[in-house]
Amino acid sequence: YPNPTSNFISISFQNKQNSEIFIYDVLGNEVYYQKANNEEFLNIDLSLFYQGSYILKTILDKNQISLYTKIIKL
Repeated sequence: YPNPTSNFISISFQNKQNSEIFIYDVLGNEVYYQKANNEEFLNIDLSLFYQGSYILKTILDKNQISLYTKIIKL
């Protein structure tokens, strides 16, 4: 959240756990990667991204669950 955004998005995790965050552009190119170790909360700076739609992929290490969310950058 927030979505759409112009600068930052924040991700909160239900439990502290290891996770991997990927952001892909509409062509499927990986434009961002971050590994989060035992985080409850994570801020991602999107201010240098071009306007448009992106896909956020979060892999939760504890259960090997992949979550996908569409992000709109203003």
